[in-house]
Parts: sequence; structure tokens; C-alpha cells
Amino acid sequence: MRSWKDFSAFQEDRRTQDAVARNIAIIARTADHICRACPGFIARHSEIAWEEMRDICGIVREPFAVDLLAIWPTVKHDLPALKVQIDQLLGEQRRSADGYGPEALEILRAMEPPIKRSS
Repeated sequence: MRSWKDFSAFQEDRRTQDAVARNIAIIARTADHICRACPGFIARHSEIAWEEMRDICGIVREPFAVDLLAIWPTVKHDLPALKVQIDQLLGEQRRSADGYGPEALEILRAMEPPIKRSS
């Protein structure tokens, strides 16, 4: 696996660019959903850049016009730092008595699709 330490290598690999853009969009949509569904969770974890995660989607909206210079700082700095924060948050949740803390359960419930009941 290549290391993306330099922008020119990233710039040459279209497959990686597409994967990165897609994953940034997924992160943005997920952050948006959590922000809307679980505002208490967001308030309790203000150390995480929720708004910035939601806003980053703007630079990857156009699948064939992604600004590589705009996403490169996210790839190099923001995503690694975010991973550390999310790993710490997940670790805290896993250390709870039942394996999932109440905050994790709150998010899981919010992420579940609504159950359709037949009439």
C-alpha cells in the first residue's frame, strides 16, 4: 500500500481520490445525521469538530470536479486527528458495563430506520 505523504502521488491516483471523496461525503452525512438526531451527544462531545465535518461535504459534492488542493489538508491532517478522537470516544463507550455506553445506544437508536407498521 502506498503512503500518501506527497500531494503529487495522491494527484496521480484517481481511484484513491474517488475513495477519499466518497468517504469524506459519508463522514459529512453521518455527522449531519448525528447532529440532528442527537444534539445532547454533540453538546457532550464538543471537542469533536462536528460542524466542520458537516461542512466538508461542500468540497466533494461534484463527483467529477473535486478540488484536490482543498481536500489534501483534510486527508493529511484532519482525518488522522479525527480518527484518534473517534477511537477515544469508542474506547470510552466500550469500557462501559454492557459494552456500549448510553451515548452509543442513543446514536444507534437514532441511526435505525423507522419501522413501518402494517395496517
